[in-house]
Amino acid sequence: MRDYLFSAAGVLPWRCETCRTRFRARLLPLRILLYAHCANCGNLELQRISAEYVPGAAAAFGRILRLPALRCDPCRHKFFSVRPLRHEKHRAVPAPNK
Repeated sequence: MRDYLFSAAGVLPWRCETCRTRFRARLLPLRILLYAHCANCGNLELQRISAEYVPGAAAAFGRILRLPALRCDPCRHKFFSVRPLRHEKHRAVPAPNK
């Protein structure tokens, strides 16, 4: 019963394959839910594509609303999202002194 209540809140039961210990955790961290991500695999590295490539009957609404069309490279899932893309902040590597 506890597992059901936790899963309704997004906290799922897991089991470590190495030590067989049970624990609960979210599928995705809360901070990731604020950004566009693939619903199939949770990938955050998405590519913008043309809206005409998104399949399905509901895709017409995305085209009408001019939502950004996105594609997940690993699982090739195409979808519309109102959430912003997460951009990794890369640190500039200083040039070595000579």
